[in-house]
Amino acid sequence: METIGDILRNKRLEKGLTLEDVSNLVKIRKKYLEALESGNYNEIPGTVYAKSFLKIYADFLGLDRFYILKRYQSEIMPEQNIVIPPTYYMPINNQKSKRASRTKLFLYIIATIIGIVLIVWGISSLRSSDTTSNIIDEKIIENPLPNNQIEPPEIEVPIEEIIVTPPKPQKITHNFDKLALKIDSNAYSWISKTIDGKNTTSYTMLPNKSESFDARKSVNLRIGNASGIKINVNGFDLGNLGKSGEVIDLRITLNSKESIEVEIKRGNGSIEKKILKD
Repeated sequence: METIGDILRNKRLEKGLTLEDVSNLVKIRKKYLEALESGNYNEIPGTVYAKSFLKIYADFLGLDRFYILKRYQSEIMPEQNIVIPPTYYMPINNQKSKRASRTKLFLYIIATIIGIVLIVWGISSLRSSDTTSNIIDEKIIENPLPNNQIEPPEIEVPIEEIIVTPPKPQKITHNFDKLALKIDSNAYSWISKTIDGKNTTSYTMLPNKSESFDARKSVNLRIGNASGIKINVNGFDLGNLGKSGEVIDLRITLNSKESIEVEIKRGNGSIEKKILKD
């Protein structure tokens, strides 16, 4: 049966990544990644850190983090055989048992008599209340209106037909004076960002986080987990950027006052281009 380390190593090799690549992308030291893949958890300072590293590594590779953590628990804490102690029974005195049985029988008879009395009393109460309500109802029906009062005639109110005209859909126009980006994350994702050819920053976005920023002309993004990121540019949703754990290079350029060019370069060398405009 494959260990956690075998699963992590095989998935990493399947993506064509080295330990150095992963370390740079997820910001975990190489020696800790080696410890996870070799099963030497003693090299990691504490169980909390080991679980945290496993979550980040599993999300980055596109693996099920809950399955990985469950396997981790089974590896570090194997199930132990549980010994059930024998049950001992104490002998019961026959005379005490007979006395207890007589007492229970006596209490049962008394409870039965009380129950029958309560049922009879309840039925009598219901009958008397029904008779009283019937008399009151008859009096109300006999005199529905006070003396000398005439019931007003029904008046028909004309109903006017109202025609509702739905509003015309408004055309959405986008601003092309600058680049306005909004990034939302649904999983751990490493990002390297360069705005207008300078100010390069690298960081890891946590799940369920978002950020917004502007650029005058261009934005270059290198994303370590394409499926964990959603990007909106000037109101345009770029949609699905790639698979879980896939590394892509994304270049966004403001061509003119009327369009934006988006170029996606994937790890296999393929390039996708699209033009965003009204």
